Amino acid sequence: MITLSQKRRILSRVPQSSVIEGDMFGSVGLGLALDARRKFA
Repeated sequence: MITLSQKRRILSRVPQSSVIEGDMFGSVGLGLALDARRKFA
């Protein structure tokens, strides 16, 4: 897990970036797994 001070340091170096919180890739993987289970079970 990234600390608040690390996050601030990173954001100060790339201020034009947008911050995304959460597990977006895990959510996509879960959705694909559920869809595959429906189709191939």
